[in-house]
Amino acid sequence: MAPVRFGRGGAEDRSDKASRRRTARHVWREKKRSHTTARERVAGGDVRELGRQITGVVSGVHKSRCTVTDELGDEFSCVWTRAALGEGIETPVVGDRVSAGVAADGTGVLARIEPRCGRLARMRLVNSDRFAPVGEEHVLAANVDVAVIVVAAVSPPFHPRLIDRYLVLCRHGGIEPLLCLNKADLADELPDLSPWERLGVETLTTSATTGAGIEGLRGRLRSKWAVLTGASGVGKSSLLNALTARFEPGSVSEPAATAEVSAATGRGRHRTSASSLIRLGEDTVIIDTPGIRSLSVWQIERESLRLYFPEFDAVTLACRFNDCLHVSEPDCGVRAGLENGEVSGERYESYLRMLE
Repeated sequence: MAPVRFGRGGAEDRSDKASRRRTARHVWREKKRSHTTARERVAGGDVRELGRQITGVVSGVHKSRCTVTDELGDEFSCVWTRAALGEGIETPVVGDRVSAGVAADGTGVLARIEPRCGRLARMRLVNSDRFAPVGEEHVLAANVDVAVIVVAAVSPPFHPRLIDRYLVLCRHGGIEPLLCLNKADLADELPDLSPWERLGVETLTTSATTGAGIEGLRGRLRSKWAVLTGASGVGKSSLLNALTARFEPGSVSEPAATAEVSAATGRGRHRTSASSLIRLGEDTVIIDTPGIRSLSVWQIERESLRLYFPEFDAVTLACRFNDCLHVSEPDCGVRAGLENGEVSGERYESYLRMLE
């Protein structure tokens, strides 16, 4: 009889794996049973049936349930009913302020989602959520003051039009944009951020590798609720690691869960798969979001898009028509401004692309 081999791939290892799978399935079934029981107990819409009432913030969303963190930092796994969702809200998102009824086992049901204030939202282009179909609003973060738009000095390539789309979404959502140029240590020559600085957009240059600019970014976010957003591979996770721990010069440890860039496409690979809420201090919060590969504006009429380009304001006074779209209309002040240098050609091209 052959001896039983222990270690990697051996009988004992396979037995341990099988035991862990059985335990995980048991935990999942118990959690599902708790959620089902909670739903049944509030079938009439009264979460007081569950006992304890809490208020808190959604710190994570996982398909049909969400994690709610209360003011003490305790976490509860909650499901929701349609009655709890406010008008126009399809599903809870990270940053939502909520009230819930919770049971002794830590599961519960949302009672109410408070109206959202500052939010970052785009149009959903992929049907990855059964609660929100393609073409509907996809809220990335709710109740934020600042959107940190992270772009890379190199790899993935610098895309001015993506920045312009973010600025439109920030203005539409009532949040302040902060343009963060990361990976500055890798570039021989940094991209020019002056076109956005002239619009009044605050900019920062950082390196998560060397620590340059991290203290400035941390100070800028103090006492704010911020969302960290940008394309895949720009270094959001590395920035977050640097922000959540004091940077130690000479450290050789690799940041956790960072993304790499595909050599074939020049695009980043997703590492952050879902939005999450991280507290940097008592009153400082960052919502980390998955990297994006496309960004479509949401719920902005073609006739209103020009209002999101503040540099158009002065030159549109010269337009013959009040409803001028600045495309091919005669006597257009914006196109005249384009010819004499008052309007940036790159920004105007971004406007036309979004107008399509």
